[in-house]
Order: sequence, then structure tokens, then C-alpha cells
Amino acid sequence: MIYFTKKDNKVDEIIDSNSHPGEGWFEAPSDWGGYHGVDMTWFNDSFHLMSESERIEKGLHQDFRGVYYNIASRLEEKITELDIVPHKGLTKEKPIENEQYQEFDLKTGKWVIDEAQKKNAANAEKLAKLRNEVLEAERARLRSVMAIYVDEDADEEDHAFNQQFRDKIKQLRREIQLINQVQL
Repeated sequence: MIYFTKKDNKVDEIIDSNSHPGEGWFEAPSDWGGYHGVDMTWFNDSFHLMSESERIEKGLHQDFRGVYYNIASRLEEKITELDIVPHKGLTKEKPIENEQYQEFDLKTGKWVIDEAQKKNAANAEKLAKLRNEVLEAERARLRSVMAIYVDEDADEEDHAFNQQFRDKIKQLRREIQLINQVQL
């Protein structure tokens, strides 16, 4: 026979004995499923340990198990145990796939694309590309400028080359200025 004691409404000591151990010991069915520290409310009327689903149904546990997403980092977090309440920084709503510029809207409970941030990033990328083109054009123009002003050995081809890249640089700088004005 299996006997156990209770302490703070939980199973405390458990023994297997042929005779009743004495006062304070309770007899349990052989297939009761109890163990040290289990809450006494987890047993049904026939003194068998209830399943998780039965305990959840009776309100003895809260079940928040599942996949959540951190609203700050968008990283997946899993809750695998009963009675673990997800903190306010988690949502069940899955982030938008392949979208770098999103944030979680607490009012709607949905992920939304941050259009301003996305546009600023696209403009920053355009600016970097244009500035790189300016640098490349300035390097290319340097040969003709040196021939014209340093070597004084320039021909029409050098002057045309210089003019071509000077015009390209001006055009690129106008594009850069337009993008900078839009961002303000």
C-alpha cells in the first residue's frame, strides 16, 4: 500500500508499506500518480492525479503555451510550460515576413510597415549610390583637369572629357540636393 503525508496542502512524504504507518498518514490508490510537492487540488474524487487538460478545464492552471514574438526585436519566443504568463512585450501576431521596416502597433495589435523609415532608408541608399558616382566621376575627370591645368598638354578630347564629367557631376549633385530636400 502507498501512504503519504500532507504539508501546506501538498503531498509531502510518500512510503510504500504493508501496514498503516500511523497518525497523519493517508492511504492512496496504487496508481494514484502523486509525487512529492504536488498540490492536493490536482487529484480527482477517486484520488487519482488529474491530467493537464482536466486541471486546465477546472481552472487550476493557466495555459499560455505557444509561440510568441517579441514586439521590440521580432524574435520568436516559446512558452512551453503551464502557468507562465507572457509579458507585455510579447504578441502571438507573427511579424511580416521579409519586411525589415516594421513595428508593432499596440492599438491595433498588428505589425505595420513604418513607411517613413522605409522611405528614409531607400533615400539613404540612393544618396550613398549617387555620392559614390560623384566620387567616381571626379576621379575620372581628374585626368583631363591635370592635362589641361598642370601639363598644359590638353587636346580637344581632354576638354570634351572634362566637360562630360563636369556636367555629370553637376547633374548628380542636383539629384542629391533633391533627395535631401525631400527628407527635410
